[in-house]
Amino acid sequence: MNEEEEFLRDLMETFRQEAEEHIRVLSGAIVDLETASGPQAAAAPIETLYRQLHSLKGAAAAVGMPVIVSVCQETESVLAALKRGDLGLTSSVVDALSESVDCLNGCLMSDGTQATDEATSALLTKLGALVDT
Repeated sequence: MNEEEEFLRDLMETFRQEAEEHIRVLSGAIVDLETASGPQAAAAPIETLYRQLHSLKGAAAAVGMPVIVSVCQETESVLAALKRGDLGLTSSVVDALSESVDCLNGCLMSDGTQATDEATSALLTKLGALVDT
């Protein structure tokens, strides 16, 4: 293995470790969001989700994982709409956010090869529709 291949392997391993941590925090924030007793209680988990997704998106872009970037971007759009008050925090919104975290985990476990997965495409459409309504 040459130096470049070794560097890329190490970079992907670092990304994987970082992404696993982001997904762990995202999962916890989803639980916090599900149990939030109102808009004020939901603000902190929404902010955590937004920041973690933004960081994960940047790391995924750096290692060439466009599916993860797309899911993060669409999910960030939903969270931004929630933060602005353009979208209400309903059970269907929380379900879509939870589905996003599950999808990101699946993408990570499949080394980003979930790009052609129909469920991922459907999720991106669902997230986009939430923001467009």
